Amino acid sequence: MRILFSVLGIGLFAQLAFGQQFVRKQELSIYALVIRDVRRLEGDWAGKARKLVVLSQTMKGDKRWVETAGESTRGLVKNFERVNNQSLILPDSLAGQCRCDLLSETELAGILDKGRKETERLEATQKVRGIMALPSCDDGWQYFSAKFPDVNQYYKLSRIGYSASGKFAFVETDGIGACSDSNCTHLLKRTTKGWRIYRRGGGGRGVS
Repeated sequence: MRILFSVLGIGLFAQLAFGQQFVRKQELSIYALVIRDVRRLEGDWAGKARKLVVLSQTMKGDKRWVETAGESTRGLVKNFERVNNQSLILPDSLAGQCRCDLLSETELAGILDKGRKETERLEATQKVRGIMALPSCDDGWQYFSAKFPDVNQYYKLSRIGYSASGKFAFVETDGIGACSDSNCTHLLKRTTKGWRIYRRGGGGRGVS
């Protein structure tokens, strides 16, 4: 029993030390709802629904993107800015709720770095042979594409900001890909049937 408490204590200390916090059940439901909606938009953009790739560590959200709806969302910007000073590690259980693949920053960096180095080797070989290859927007993404077929972006989620009343929540998502990028914002409202998307915004999309 003493060993168990020691392990739990170390895990908690590590989360606090690195600016990370545990994900609450309410937050999981909001993240799952947002990811499912982004996947639906992916289907609209690309002609079919996809299993999204989502980074397991949250990004620092930009308060400039926060959309408010008047007095009812008072305090939302301030709360969003405060919570986004700390990162959050999304649990593996989220993948099953939202039909997505969770990927750590370390895993992503390894995949992209491997592709970048291979592209650089190929370019060096072609240069020796006198071949001048034109740069492409998907250079360095070959291993990402091989691991996640039919996916041309990975997504980063912000922390969730709440209004003072607790009835509204806001999440920002960034999509980063080989030949595409996007930004999407979700303002959610808590109803008697759970959280619902109240307003969405964003833009910037390109498909290779």
